[in-house]
Amino acid sequence: MTNMLKKFFFFSIIVIACNISKGQGIVRGKITDENGEPVTGATIYLKSQTNIGTISDFNGLYSLKIPGSGEQVLHISLISYKIIEDTINPQKGEILIKDYNLVPVSNILQDVVVVGKANKARDIYMEKLKAKSSTTIDYISSETIRKIGDTNVASAIARVTGVSTTNNFITVRGIGDRYIKTTLNGSRIPTLDPFTNNIKLDLFPSTLIDNIVLMKTASPDLPGDWAGAYISIETKDYPEKLAVNVETSFGYNQQTSFEDIPLSQRSSTDWIGYDNGLRDIDHNRFINVVLKPGVGDPPGYYEFAALGLSDVFNLMSVNASNYGGNATTYELLGYEKLGLLGEKQFNDPEAIAKAKALYLENFRERAVVQMNLEAVKRQNELLPDNWHANIYKAPINLSQNFSIGNQTTLFGKSLGYLLGFRYYKSEQYDPNGNGYYFRGMINEEIGLNYDTLQQPTAKETNGWSALANIALKLNRNNSVSFMFMPNVIGVNKARNGYVYNLYQLQIPRRELVDQFYESRKQMVYQVKSEHFIPGPKAKIEWNASYTNGESDIPDFKVLYSSSSASEHRYFRYLKENVFDTRITAEFPLVKSEKSMSLKLKTGAAYQYADRRFDQYHYIYMENDFTRRDVDSLINNYYLKNIDVNSGSNDVAYHFYGNSKIIAGFLMVDYILSPSIRFSGGLRIEKSNMISDAETFHKYGLSRDDGRRIINTYKVLPANREDVSYLPSGNFVYKIKKSETAPINLRLNYSQSIARPSLREISDLTFYDFELRENTSGNPDLKIVKIKNYDLRLETYFKNGDNLSLSVFYKDFQNHIEFLNFKGGDLGIGYKWNNSGFNGWIKGIEIEGKKSITKQLEFRANLTLANSFSKINTSWVDKNGTYNQGQDIEYTMLGQAPYVINGMLGYNSEKLGINAALSYNLQGPRLVILSIIDTYPDIYEMPRDVLDFRISKTIGKHFGISFKAQDILNSPVKRSYKFRGKELPTGKTGYLLDYDKYRWGTNYTLSVSYKI
Repeated sequence: MTNMLKKFFFFSIIVIACNISKGQGIVRGKITDENGEPVTGATIYLKSQTNIGTISDFNGLYSLKIPGSGEQVLHISLISYKIIEDTINPQKGEILIKDYNLVPVSNILQDVVVVGKANKARDIYMEKLKAKSSTTIDYISSETIRKIGDTNVASAIARVTGVSTTNNFITVRGIGDRYIKTTLNGSRIPTLDPFTNNIKLDLFPSTLIDNIVLMKTASPDLPGDWAGAYISIETKDYPEKLAVNVETSFGYNQQTSFEDIPLSQRSSTDWIGYDNGLRDIDHNRFINVVLKPGVGDPPGYYEFAALGLSDVFNLMSVNASNYGGNATTYELLGYEKLGLLGEKQFNDPEAIAKAKALYLENFRERAVVQMNLEAVKRQNELLPDNWHANIYKAPINLSQNFSIGNQTTLFGKSLGYLLGFRYYKSEQYDPNGNGYYFRGMINEEIGLNYDTLQQPTAKETNGWSALANIALKLNRNNSVSFMFMPNVIGVNKARNGYVYNLYQLQIPRRELVDQFYESRKQMVYQVKSEHFIPGPKAKIEWNASYTNGESDIPDFKVLYSSSSASEHRYFRYLKENVFDTRITAEFPLVKSEKSMSLKLKTGAAYQYADRRFDQYHYIYMENDFTRRDVDSLINNYYLKNIDVNSGSNDVAYHFYGNSKIIAGFLMVDYILSPSIRFSGGLRIEKSNMISDAETFHKYGLSRDDGRRIINTYKVLPANREDVSYLPSGNFVYKIKKSETAPINLRLNYSQSIARPSLREISDLTFYDFELRENTSGNPDLKIVKIKNYDLRLETYFKNGDNLSLSVFYKDFQNHIEFLNFKGGDLGIGYKWNNSGFNGWIKGIEIEGKKSITKQLEFRANLTLANSFSKINTSWVDKNGTYNQGQDIEYTMLGQAPYVINGMLGYNSEKLGINAALSYNLQGPRLVILSIIDTYPDIYEMPRDVLDFRISKTIGKHFGISFKAQDILNSPVKRSYKFRGKELPTGKTGYLLDYDKYRWGTNYTLSVSYKI
């Protein structure tokens, strides 16, 4: 890591030194048409020296060296478009950025020259893109993110119309998880979560992105498996000229900084986002404690090894891993070496039976005692007594950003590059965290039975991200670009409190201890090539992306004792790799001087993903001879009365799956007149998904193989193919045709789908330590089919103000929910099910920007949504027993009935001051649905989030800023809600808090240097 950083900064210094502007002036920019599309083949030359000129490339880009000094007239022309002449005066060594908008001869417009850089990080660029897009989009730009001061994509995207967030996961228009598709530059990346199709967006720093675009209506050239939004996180592009940015930030939290906080023991690499192995163990070295003779019949490897026969087996290359492959022979060999069986009696059933009886009578108990001694010794080495969190002094929060970019030449070719790096470290702590664990109804007279939790909780986050973006223009018609983005984040979280139960007073107050560490890594590699064929004027674009993803949770410790002690240690490893590639071609079929045009676009795509999931579960239990309390567990950790059982050899804890998606599409973009535009077509997607227990998959066991047994249940593989036909159409009517103040009406219809994930279709059940319940897959899950209807009216004003109103409706068939079957005799925990009924969601979005004065502006958006879903809770267990359920009506998981965002911004270029006060509020949303009447649902409750940021430029290169985040310190709270049931207390609705935390207000001071 250190060497990599040294090379990175060394290279940056060399690049800066090699890019000192000198020589002639340069004018460069982009040529676009009236729809914002790049214009290829436009002629740009100096009117006084016609031999000095160039032609715009397939991206509409041009670059022209200007000899000498003084004013020059730049001439821009193309057949069927109005000629533009513009006076320029670039100084020696200066790079002048000039963008031009060509207008058809038939259109008479006053303003045809757009001066300024087409910077994708700015609102003005994104507003133009939004107004001229054939689909309905929303966005947040890097410019706005900087004003507000959000540090990662998860917090920034919550400002977008219709978006709400839950624990760094998002919902859009009231739906999330499988209905949201998140991409990086349009290419899919792994979710790194075993239970959701969504992605924790805190992984991406806001300093390395240009904008976040949310497509809310479908198009055939986009993947079809989404309904709420198709999100593209757009990384920063290289600048037009040398740009260097260095920023250092220091943060203070009012209730965390310099306080003593509980965390798990830190490894030497925690500071860069991953554990160096301190928390991890070699699971193959683990040996179970055996409290009673008779559990290993016939004897296994460890029994014979405990009796001194390990050397005999080692000479034969036999160990614990391969012993089972020929256990019958090895058992007879063990009896022979112990003197219980003659060498010539291996085929004598009577002699074998006698040897086994003698072994059980004279050797088994001695073997068990010796095995326990070895097991305790091995456990002492592998699982140390570190149940309680360590106490650390919390430092201040810190972040460091660096980026450099420029355009230069390589072997005579134009080369653009951007290199960026961000490191960050933060602490959060709530000494007064609390909540309740609901155990059920006792009876109608007494009421509820629940544990009261006092849970002081701390969280430390360390992470870093880098970006290398390089683009090489091979010639005027061909270019290629490469992008590499590593993201690493480590979260160390500890809960150190106690629990008590007012109903069960005979049970004393007990300890409540958790230690959780997770490291998430993504290594993203992307390549893109663009080509223009002059004859047919065809544009061809190819994209390929490969992401290596990994999430490790080593040694998650849970000490939550109830009437009998229950202590667990978990290890979880998730690896997911995704390859995503696509090729598109665009052909102009009709182009007239009356602004009528017809473009044909076609293409194909391929996605491949493979996922490997491993979990190890160690449970500490009481034996049959004595009880022990929590103190004896902590202080005498390796007494013989502790029985440690491992699920490490259970195939249910090891999962493999892969998916393949092949897609093709055909679409048209038809501008019928200056006022009417239609874009749409058909997309076809074929998917194949395989999911199975890893061991069964590895050995290729057929569906009917009798060895497919886990815990007496037969586990079946999931292997499913689906073909989906997905039409979509987008109709745009320009009520007011104006470049600076258009009014658009958009009508959209599309059909889309949502596939179950690999984990969801796997026929496996295992305990999830975050939900603290068993979770079951469902190989019979069906694809969700969605019909989408959208209407949007948007108006733009010459001063930059805008206002839009959207109405949407979505109809769901086979809606999938993650249901809580906890309670009563069900006991299966959580399970994925299709609803069996049609559901819907509908809503209204209002968004606007208003300039109050020249320096002061106000932005706001409001989303109101409502949804309906219904499910029958009848189910069939693994034994084939039918369990009668009921029909339950509910709102969709994650759907907020309202989302409010507001920002009051002040900008004075004269004073160099920029300030923003921002606000966010999201309505209560269902996060856990229970199917049992006597068990409540869980909702995440609203919280008022108020942030403030102010910045000041100092001279030409320096800047300083201050921000206060979560000024109101509103609690993050989840609450139980009983569905329409009147409780013995006479209350209904929200009654108890599932959990409640306040993380304190953060104050951050930043200093920056820019070139």
